[in-house]
Order: sequence, then C-alpha cells, then structure tokens
Amino acid sequence: MARNTLFSVATCPYPLGVRGRETLLLSPQELRVLAGLGDDSPIFEHGWRWALGLKRPPVPDEQAYRDQKYEVLRPWMIFAAAMGCISGVGFWAWDWTIDPVGAANTVGLRLVMGLLALPILGYYVAGAHRGGAAWVGILSVAGLDVCFSLILERLDGGFPVGVGGYLYFFIMGPLTGIGYGIIQLSIVAVVMAVTPVVVHLIGLAPNLPLGIYTATIVPAAGIMISIAVVFDNLARRAYCYRLAIEALATRDPLTGVSNRRHFLQEGRRHLALSRRHGHPLSVVMIDVDRLKFVNDHYGHNAGDAVLIHTVKAVRGVLRHTDEFARIGGDEFAVLAPMTTADQAANLAERIRETLALDPVDLPDPVRAVDNVFVSVSMGVAENSMVPEDGDFGDLLKWADKGAYVAKRKGRNRVATGEVTELPQVFGPGSG
Repeated sequence: MARNTLFSVATCPYPLGVRGRETLLLSPQELRVLAGLGDDSPIFEHGWRWALGLKRPPVPDEQAYRDQKYEVLRPWMIFAAAMGCISGVGFWAWDWTIDPVGAANTVGLRLVMGLLALPILGYYVAGAHRGGAAWVGILSVAGLDVCFSLILERLDGGFPVGVGGYLYFFIMGPLTGIGYGIIQLSIVAVVMAVTPVVVHLIGLAPNLPLGIYTATIVPAAGIMISIAVVFDNLARRAYCYRLAIEALATRDPLTGVSNRRHFLQEGRRHLALSRRHGHPLSVVMIDVDRLKFVNDHYGHNAGDAVLIHTVKAVRGVLRHTDEFARIGGDEFAVLAPMTTADQAANLAERIRETLALDPVDLPDPVRAVDNVFVSVSMGVAENSMVPEDGDFGDLLKWADKGAYVAKRKGRNRVATGEVTELPQVFGPGSG
C-alpha cells in the first residue's frame, strides 16, 4: 500500500487550571460552552432550579475555584472583619442611648466583642487557609452572639428594643465571610440564629422574647443563605468567564497549545531563570512539511487535521515541564528547560519518529486517502548560543535557522544551530 508522506483528527484540550502537577483539561467545545459562545452555555441557563441554587454553574476544578474566590475576596473580608472589631466596641454608644445607667455594665462585654473579632481578622491578614478561617469565624460569631445577648440582658428594656440588633449579625456575617462556600455560610447563619436561643434556655438571657426573636431572625437567616447562594452562583460564572478569557488570550484556538504571545512571555521568563542559575535551556522549532500542499489539494479542513494530529503526537513525547506553542501557520515551538542542545535534538528525533509511525485520519471527503503521515523539519538551539545581552527572540531565531536548514536539506529531519557555521543535520540518509 502506498505511503504518502504528507501530513486522527483529535480534540486537543485546553488546559484551564493546574493543581499540583495535574493539568485539568477542557475540550474546545467545553471551553466554548464555558465562555458563553453558544445558546447551550450553562452560564446563561436559568430557571427555578438555578434561582434556588439547586443547580450551580459548573467549574472545571471545584477546589481551585474556592481557593481563588477566597483569595480574591480576602481584602474585602479583612475590611469587614476590621469594621466588626470597631463596631463591636463602638456600639456601646447604642447601649448608652437605650439605658445610660445599665450601659456602665456592658463596657467589659463590648471590649470582649472587639477581642472576639480579632482572631478572624488575624486569620485573614495572615492569609490562613480558608477552611481554618471559616471555623474560626464560626466560633467568633457564636462568642459575639453570646456577648450581645448578655448585653441586652443587662440593659433596661434591652430586648424589646435590641432584638433588631441581631440583624446586624446577618449583615456583617455574609460580608465578613463572603469568600466562604455556601455550606460554611449556612453554618454561620444557623449558629447566629440558634446561639441566643441556647443562651436563653440555659438561663443566661431569660428575658429574650422567643416569639418576637424567632419571627424576626428566622427569615433573616433564610435571606442570608439565599444571598450566599446567589452570590456563589455569580462568582462561579465570573470564574468560568475568567478561565475562558485566559484560555482564549493565551491558547491557539485550533490546537489548544500556547499561542506565540504566551510562548514568548514564558520564554523570556525561563531564559532569565536559566541565566541566573546557570542551567541549560533549549528551543525546538517545528515546521510542518508541505502543509500548503495539503491545504491546496485536500482543503483547509485536512490541513487543520494535520496540525491537530501533529500537536497530539508532540504532546505525547513532551515532559510536563516543557512549554509547547503554535507560533505561526505551520510552525510550532517547544521550550525545554534544563535541556542541552543534544538532549533537545534527541527529543526532536523522538517527535519525528512518533509522527512517522502514526498516520493522519483525514476528515471527509478525503478520508479515503490512506496512510497519510506527517513529516516535520526541526531546528534546535540552546541558550549558550545567545550572548549575554541577547534576548529570547535571538534564541528563537537560532532554532528557526536550524529548521530552515533542515528543510533545505530535504525536510523530515532535525538540525542543531551553531554560531559560526551551518547547523549540523540529522535525519534519514545523514549517517
């Protein structure tokens, strides 16, 4: 059977988040849905299940979303917690307005309220993990509720006037814990609602009017939980939008690998690191052979299939530390940290051999063409070729020069660039 050296249509995923060393992937279709580019986008879905929070917008990584939400909102939570410390003490003026005489007995409790708000403020400022901060916040809220109940008990007519003061907890609670998850905020709401009742039942606040309190606070707790659900849904949609926008800004839309802009940014960063630590850094330039011929004779769908097939094959060879990008129509590049030119040439040769063994599954109507293989011409360059005042663009030029020489020598081979002479060529027939 004839073997055509040209060039499986595979869905190449977009990496949308990294957790440890595990890259979380979404296909282009899933990315399109997350980006809201179609009518079937879950971001735009609505209905009573969404309104009640029974169905939440999906995120590719729940843990990463929660961590991101906490970190983004932590400055606001610090501000809200600081306001809680100040108001816990400053509302003594409210005590004095209700009962000037009894207010003298609440000064100590007001100071305790200010102190109880300090641990959660300290957790936020220190950047402590959101799980620990949530439980510290729950305990702080319980302590604040106890103090406020004791304050109302010591004021003459405190409970009839002050029951509405419990509502401040249901305002400050969501603000202080706005970065928590729905479960944590729901626990906070329940603790705030139940604690005064427990204080009443054990006899520390016998004058608490349970009927009025229940009628006032239970709806407030429900409203707080509803607000938490709605805000979390909005935060999830914003998170999905951000991921989609980042992917669209840094990824090639056809193949899913990095685009030229992102590759150059990473290249400059890695070149600076390699110079600082004295480590080798190599670039492999990959030029797909005869892609124009495929586009002209089989159509651009076939050409796209060739590019996607090439990306799939190259990804199977690369390490997780390597950066892979499409930097032009038929040009790709690999950034290989901690890799010499010889090691990069071996990597390139493995890429060439992998492509030589795996035929392309061309789309209709050219699917009948059998045994279509991709060949590539590759150039390799190492950071030692670049002078100290040179930049990553110079390194890329040397790799591009190697690819040019490999193509001029007959294609389907690897060439390493040298500063003072033509690159050395490896490939079929090179010995």
